[in-house]
Amino acid sequence: MIRILRPRKGAHLVRWTLHLLGGIFLGMGLLLWGQAEFLAYVRNEVQGTFFLFRWIGKVSFIFMSADKKVALALADIPPETVRESVRWAQSFLVAGAALVLLSLFARNRSGKGRKGGGRK
Repeated sequence: MIRILRPRKGAHLVRWTLHLLGGIFLGMGLLLWGQAEFLAYVRNEVQGTFFLFRWIGKVSFIFMSADKKVALALADIPPETVRESVRWAQSFLVAGAALVLLSLFARNRSGKGRKGGGRK
């Protein structure tokens, strides 16, 4: 029984590692993309308000609630930063998908000598 499990151990470890790394990269990409989309949404909401209200909000920043402070602070982030974040998110998504697809090709080679391939 131990002899059967020993050759598969390496392939399972490689497959598990590729799945783990692929999942981490996919998660990072989705999280970063979601944050960039939220930032774009908040920026559009702040830009859609009346300019006088924005000016009053910037003047009375100390007396505002936390959610309004965050919205005004996020509106000041340059658009180039948001575009760069979206590019990185897309890169993470592609890398994660590639690692997960690569893990499908990490197969057991323990049944090389048997007829019919690997497992029974």
